[in-house]
Amino acid sequence: MRVPLCLLSSAMLASFAAFASQNDCTYDQSHQIEVLQEIASRRPGAVLAEDERTVRWTDEDGSETVVRYGGCDHLGFMVSSTRARTEESPEAEVLRVAQSLAREFWHESDAKDLEQVVAARELEKEAMPSGVVYRLEHESYDEFVVEHELVDGRERIAIRWARSF
Repeated sequence: MRVPLCLLSSAMLASFAAFASQNDCTYDQSHQIEVLQEIASRRPGAVLAEDERTVRWTDEDGSETVVRYGGCDHLGFMVSSTRARTEESPEAEVLRVAQSLAREFWHESDAKDLEQVVAARELEKEAMPSGVVYRLEHESYDEFVVEHELVDGRERIAIRWARSF
């Protein structure tokens, strides 16, 4: 059985906020919830799971979006978009969608960082069993990634960053 890339990302982000009290954390836990509440308020039918630091919704066309944001001593932000598709999108389309997701959900400076790295082609492409991971080079992030996979007729494009200041 293949482990989808999204499960690895989910586990990483979920572990950031787990088992920490508000006072033990470097990053403001209440601000993380406010960010997610604001995202959920803009999406009809969005469901916020505060304990998982996740907002999830399905659009009329059946595509699903998941946003995860949070952390205690490491902060992470992940957005994934999954849609029905029989063929993989070409790399240029994957990176275009990634940049669009960043502009829509990330802070403007993070979105600009992604755009600059993609434009400069400062990325390493790594084949995975179910897709491709683009590891982006940027000094502000511990991890800066675009993921692309096609599994069982569902294409998933995800962006994520993690950092510790």
